[in-house]
Amino acid sequence: MRKSVFQWALVPAAAAVLVACGGGGVSSSNPLTITGTAAVGAPLTGATVKVYDATGTLVVSNGTVQQNGSYSLTIPAGKQGPFVFVVDDSDQQYMSVLNDSSQTTVNITPLSNLLAATLSSSGNPQNLISEISANTTRITSSDLTAKVAALRSLLAPVLSAAGVSVNTFDPVSTSFAADGSGIDKVLDVLEVAVTPAATSTNVELTIKTSLNEDDTNPANVLKLQTGGGVLPQGTLPTVASSDLPPDGTSLLIQQLLDKLTACYAVPLANRITANGTTASHITAQECKDPFVNSDPTLYLSNGSRVGKTGHFGGIFSATVPVTFERPKYFGAVRTSQSNGPQAGDMLIGFRWKDDYGNFQYERAMVRKTNSSPAKLEIVGNGYLYDSAVTPYAQLRQFIQDSDRDYYSVGYSPYVARRLYDYQSGGATRQKYISKVTVTTPTNRTILLCNRTGYSFLVMAKQVATPTCATDNDKTGTSFIRLRSEYANKITDSSNHPRNKDTGVAFVAQDWTDDQLEDLKTYAAWKFDFEFKDTITNLVVDTATQWHRPPRRVHSIREFKKIQLPSLTSAMLSGMKSSVTPANTVGSGSVLIPADGVQVSWKKAYESMNGTAPENAVPMTAIRIFANYRDSSVSPASVTPFEDRLIVRSNRSEATIGCPTASETQCELVGGAVKYKASANFRSGYNGLDLWSRGPDGVEYVNFYATYLIAQ
Repeated sequence: MRKSVFQWALVPAAAAVLVACGGGGVSSSNPLTITGTAAVGAPLTGATVKVYDATGTLVVSNGTVQQNGSYSLTIPAGKQGPFVFVVDDSDQQYMSVLNDSSQTTVNITPLSNLLAATLSSSGNPQNLISEISANTTRITSSDLTAKVAALRSLLAPVLSAAGVSVNTFDPVSTSFAADGSGIDKVLDVLEVAVTPAATSTNVELTIKTSLNEDDTNPANVLKLQTGGGVLPQGTLPTVASSDLPPDGTSLLIQQLLDKLTACYAVPLANRITANGTTASHITAQECKDPFVNSDPTLYLSNGSRVGKTGHFGGIFSATVPVTFERPKYFGAVRTSQSNGPQAGDMLIGFRWKDDYGNFQYERAMVRKTNSSPAKLEIVGNGYLYDSAVTPYAQLRQFIQDSDRDYYSVGYSPYVARRLYDYQSGGATRQKYISKVTVTTPTNRTILLCNRTGYSFLVMAKQVATPTCATDNDKTGTSFIRLRSEYANKITDSSNHPRNKDTGVAFVAQDWTDDQLEDLKTYAAWKFDFEFKDTITNLVVDTATQWHRPPRRVHSIREFKKIQLPSLTSAMLSGMKSSVTPANTVGSGSVLIPADGVQVSWKKAYESMNGTAPENAVPMTAIRIFANYRDSSVSPASVTPFEDRLIVRSNRSEATIGCPTASETQCELVGGAVKYKASANFRSGYNGLDLWSRGPDGVEYVNFYATYLIAQ
């Protein structure tokens, strides 16, 4: 199950299930006491454990995972199995299987969830409760034994590298501690992605080994499908124990997160100097200790520093306690990069959660010290320029005619549109990114262009020879659509969205769902930068950075399973009535009031205090895509722009205001920044989207277009 910064937020949590089996199910005249470990490498501390019997009835609702990952519960006497245990921290779920009433240990982990996927008739472990109660999935002891043996074969290389006995390993019944060694180390280094598709479930196993930053074809992945009772086939690639993190790494990550929690527990007035905005203004030692050499001024990641408007901005603004939890290991750097990450640096993930119920997922590059005892310190990836690549999935809805709605999936190579200082002739000057050539792992190139009005570089139009020469050569997006499909009608070559929605970027020929599902997660993308001086407009510098997507892109059939935030019916009705002129192909926008665009939405799920539905993602930001029109000149000039607002996960309404008075579409009125809204100077948006990022790093977008495309 998936949940959700532009450079802000990310990490997973958990849930679980176990099933007691036998030909007709298991039962006992006495209560059954079960203990086990619920962990994803890190303990799933505080998660709730529930148990359902063979009829789908909830029989235990109050199990709780302790700080060390252990849990204990008792199934009342006389209940009929198979039993399904659900570990739920309101964010994600994992499942597991119990074979007989004499077994007292049941672990709930991504590996037990994988076993549950192989037992499910649909291949989706989330369906086990309903499948067992409907008798569409029957779990026998012989079937379970065969599936466990098949998983041992699949996992043998990583089990051996982590020092786990392959012959005796059982993902459910083998006891272990969540201490970063043995089985727990396997959980740390093995990414288990179980992704429901149309009629089956895709499983991708990725070993998070040390990799070179420029490795475009890492040999660390095994792909398979579950469903229909078929035994999983294959074996993970061989992995050296030296490419896995040292024992106890997950504990070190949690210790680092505990330091961040301690920092945010310090009252704001004691964290920083009065009105402080940069790392040098941090005064609390608790807020210095998490960073390399206890010095937050040394942090550098994608051109950003620690600061109120930079990274870790909450240090300068948070007024309520924030808890940092769910540590996750994403791999280590094998070879140092110039102006980039250094050998041995680790990429970690975590989730922060505040007392209001807001939460987000983040990632950070950390470095292990040579001290005794060793510790991890936040250092950043060392890259000088703000860029990344993320898998992207968008539902584009046309509010004037839903028959034109379509899904798209692909990647978004992101480069921030910013100015950078540089030295020339002993003087400090400024340069801007004029273009970036992105080379994919499959050796295709994408040209990104600087375009006024956008906060990021946009993609050049996909023609025989892409160019950044004029705005007519540029799109308004950085999202390259590898596959697109109408939501409400058949898609074919004659009516494909690429022939209708010409302002965005599509590949010349769609990839198939099978091809998308065959892509590798951690393959590297190359970004070649070109810089020009802001005054002379001459090329003054070049640079190269490498980035890895956090996972492979979804296929369309996988994306359709994701639950997205959506606009409220009142908001949508107001937009429809405000579109002018309406029902004209290529036209249609909503005028922007001086005070901004008020947006209200329905969350895909409610909060961290409730149970999240399967495959739902939280809100991260709202954006408008608009045009500013100056009618005081003839002909009128039109300037496109994009404005955004980061929102907390517990919000359901917010207003996008004009960012700064220096922006073309903005002005200062009575000391407040407003959108220009007179007869001659006016803006209107033709696209509004709800933007989410899940713990797996996928960007999910529900886009509402006010314009029309041809049928």
